[in-house]
Amino acid sequence: MLNTISAELTKMRKNKMFIISSLIVWVFTIFLMIIDSSLAGLTDGWFGISSTLNTVLSIMSGFVITVLIQREYQDNTLINVLTAPVVRKEFVISKSIVWFIWHFITLAINIALIALGYRFIFSETFQINRAVEFIIGFGKLGLLSFVTLLPLLWIAVKQKKAFYPTMLFTLIFAVLQLAIANYPIFNVIPWTAVTIVSLAGIPETGIGMQEIFMGLTSIFACGIIGLGSACFSFSRQDQ
Repeated sequence: MLNTISAELTKMRKNKMFIISSLIVWVFTIFLMIIDSSLAGLTDGWFGISSTLNTVLSIMSGFVITVLIQREYQDNTLINVLTAPVVRKEFVISKSIVWFIWHFITLAINIALIALGYRFIFSETFQINRAVEFIIGFGKLGLLSFVTLLPLLWIAVKQKKAFYPTMLFTLIFAVLQLAIANYPIFNVIPWTAVTIVSLAGIPETGIGMQEIFMGLTSIFACGIIGLGSACFSFSRQDQ
């Protein structure tokens, strides 16, 4: 498994599309900070900016997993994997781990850029408690979003060389994450539950433990089903 992950990381380092994807997220973040002075010091509008930035991150994350899987089919590098069924599960899991590494690093640097950027750009209105609140909220939003994106792994495996299906579902998932309303159904839809769970802890939202439990159950069930489906589908593919 470690050798497989190491090989995947090596391929990622050689592909400039991954660093370009991260740069798009970071540049958009810096641009938004500069033009949106109404959010100076991460005031009450912090969740608005975090939702916008998470949407961009989710879209680029969907692009990354599309490239990770599609490139293997286009270059016909899957022949060795497909002729050795015992390593198929490792292949899918290693792809998901490398994908998570990219997502986590991009998210972490994004959070650092925002916190430091507002600290220096809006030093007079910057509040440390607001910064901590943002880091926790945006961190939860980004990580839980990744879990709900795991079904993209299954779609990417099913689509093989095609590009559009994964990106189409990426856009659908990203838009759903922006939706929030006080309806019980939103707690059991994984992509809308991400927003609800991320807002938990803010007194004004009135989100209780029941909503949090339902949301987390929905989110992790989505991730497990997505990863399991990808492993199962890939194990049944022919050359």
